[in-house]
This record gives sequence, C-alpha cells and structure tokens, in this order.
Amino acid sequence: MTLEMQRPERRNALNNELVDGLRDAIDKAVAEDVRAIVLTGQGHVFSSGADLSGGQGVADELPEKAKALNLAIDKAPIPVIGAINGPAIGAGV
Repeated sequence: MTLEMQRPERRNALNNELVDGLRDAIDKAVAEDVRAIVLTGQGHVFSSGADLSGGQGVADELPEKAKALNLAIDKAPIPVIGAINGPAIGAGV
C-alpha cells in the first residue's frame, strides 16, 4: 500500500488532519493484512515539517498527534518504508 501526503501547495507540511489521516490509514492497513506500507509526498518535497499556520490550537495538538503517528508506525507489524522524494524537515523526518 502506498500512502501519499497530498499537500504540495504547503510542501506536505503536517497538520492535524494529515497526521490523523495517516494514522488511520496505517491502522487500516495493519487490520487488512497489507504486507508493507510505502509513505511518500506529492510534489518535490517529502515534508516541510509542521504546518503551524492554523494557530495556537494546531501548535498545541500537533506534537501529541505526531507522537501517536510515530508510535503507530513503530508498532506496525509490517514494514513502513519512506520513499523520500525530496527534503524532509523537522516533524517531517
């Protein structure tokens, strides 16, 4: 299964919606017996990090959501492969 971050206009910056969607997709892939996950970004940047343009609420929530995503990736019983197609910065690493 390939998961593609599709926010090229924001250089695939992570916001709450994107992080929640990635975590849900990983959980679904594990439940459906997918053999591997490939994570990539649309456009010429893998991820420019956290998108804090949503204000303080995003800045407050995003670190915990990103941590939960990282734990889901770490605990996945299948390989999660990063197809790094350009710069990966900050939270996008």
